[in-house]
Amino acid sequence: MPDNNEAVQKRDETGVQETRARPMMAPPVDIYENADEFRILADLPGVDERALSVRMDGDELTIEAPRGARASGAALVRELPAAGFRRVFRIPEVIDAEKIDARLRSGVLEVVLPKVAAAKPRQIQVRTR
Repeated sequence: MPDNNEAVQKRDETGVQETRARPMMAPPVDIYENADEFRILADLPGVDERALSVRMDGDELTIEAPRGARASGAALVRELPAAGFRRVFRIPEVIDAEKIDARLRSGVLEVVLPKVAAAKPRQIQVRTR
């Protein structure tokens, strides 16, 4: 049985492979693909955009952020997790890393990963002489 500190890896049919290490919380994500791009939506409630880090290193995309500031005073009830957020995705070679775009709106991070032109489907014209 894996120890809590071991990396957990998942692979889906798209080729985007996620690696996740604990004790940071892995934010829930949705991943979409169309002919031109992959799109990752990550739920990051309470995260300040200035503290959010989205970086590409080799074939890994990392999303990381500390948890937002807590209120001052003595806690009467504490149900919100204290851990920050971290999620790492192994990205397929079809991505144009120079054109990756990320936006945070209303606690949802959207990362757009455009595909390189060679990976996009294209229609080939058939000619007759």
